[in-house]
Amino acid sequence: MTDTYDIIVIGAGPAGSSAARAAAQKGAKVLLLDRKEEVGVPERCGGGLFMSSIPDFLDISGFTKYQIVERVWFYAPDLSHYTIPTKNIDSYMLSFHRKDFDQWLLELAINAGAEFRNNTLVTGLNFDTSNRVKGVTCTCDGKIHTYHAKVVIGADGVEMHVGRWAGIQKQVPSRFLSPTYLKIIEGLPLKDEDAYIYFLEECQFQGYAWIFPKGNSVFNVGLGIHQEYRTEETIKQVLDRFLDRSFGTCKILHEHSGGVNLKMPLERPVGDGVLLAGDSAWHVDPSTGGGIYSALLAGNKAGQVAVDALNRGDTSAASLHEYVDYVKKTIFDDYMRLYRFKRRFGMLSNNTANRATHLMKRVPERARNKATIVACIFFANPLNFFKGMLIRNKDITG
Repeated sequence: MTDTYDIIVIGAGPAGSSAARAAAQKGAKVLLLDRKEEVGVPERCGGGLFMSSIPDFLDISGFTKYQIVERVWFYAPDLSHYTIPTKNIDSYMLSFHRKDFDQWLLELAINAGAEFRNNTLVTGLNFDTSNRVKGVTCTCDGKIHTYHAKVVIGADGVEMHVGRWAGIQKQVPSRFLSPTYLKIIEGLPLKDEDAYIYFLEECQFQGYAWIFPKGNSVFNVGLGIHQEYRTEETIKQVLDRFLDRSFGTCKILHEHSGGVNLKMPLERPVGDGVLLAGDSAWHVDPSTGGGIYSALLAGNKAGQVAVDALNRGDTSAASLHEYVDYVKKTIFDDYMRLYRFKRRFGMLSNNTANRATHLMKRVPERARNKATIVACIFFANPLNFFKGMLIRNKDITG
């Protein structure tokens, strides 16, 4: 069994598998490592992706285990609500189990030539005398293993070990974390073609509950609340109360806690011989907490740039600038605008959310979209927007 590779990718989620696949397609010898026994298990997010967000390099026709969502129901704290066809927001939405989607992406990486090892916990990076990465140390089956490579791609999720080991980032302050809790539930009296978003009174408009259909009357039901606005109750307690009052006794197939980082994406997610992609580089939409789309983009580009750097014989951080530029253009700038918008105008009260929902109900369904949502929030509380305009950028980018 060889222990020397061109590139080692840590984490077999959407970012990691995309990176491994892209690098293998360009001829690199790739090792993909994941600490889990089964990739994509347990579920840690809602599992949704708009059709228009599927990158060109990904042929989605090969993936069939999804439910098409045609309509989204939005509920205010007072339970007033309105619906928006998903095509009005963006395009039709695919809702899937992360296990199915992640394992499909992993299969694509393996078919491209990447070598995969599960149940492997990476415990550290190894450096040469010039402080450049030369591989990783990990444990598997109770044994310590060392693998060598000139490039390591960190796609290890919110744990973000690789970035800290490489000195690229520090621990994210707790105020930027959003704890989540989700349940996979069978038999809710809801349509398989509809998704639901609830801005619960307990969330103070700083989080939301979701219900995403997975087909055959199975639903992913979860809740996330920004750490700054949590009460003494646990996320699970709030979610349990919501389910009890909405549906009564539920048939829960499994449940799990999680979390997302809502800090701005890293501006320079690289180091000498190291690239970060996905949640490990904070590539998460700050307005929704979603990260699959950006993980696919960043992972694919990281794999390509890593191979190009190896071919040039220079894997320094400076040589990886193409990846930095790409991330800034396709992810960082957009998420920065969303982050600033949320920090400026996201501090809405439940009353404002209720008023905005009542205004949206007056808009014909065919005319409802993201622009009308923003307009209704503005007219529900114009003063809040004017206050937001007075906040300086430097006060909200920390």
